[in-house]
Amino acid sequence: MVANEEAGHFSMLVWKEPGEEPEVWTYASQHEYRFSHLLHWFKWLNGRSEE
Repeated sequence: MVANEEAGHFSMLVWKEPGEEPEVWTYASQHEYRFSHLLHWFKWLNGRSEE
């Protein structure tokens, strides 16, 4: 889990199937974001893309 407790933001890796790439669930600014691949999450973090 990645967290910024001061801002109330956090992200979790969620494995739905063993051996598969995890999804990333992010909660930030009263919004929920779900990314099917880590690459999508990294792009979102850098302001390049939202899934």
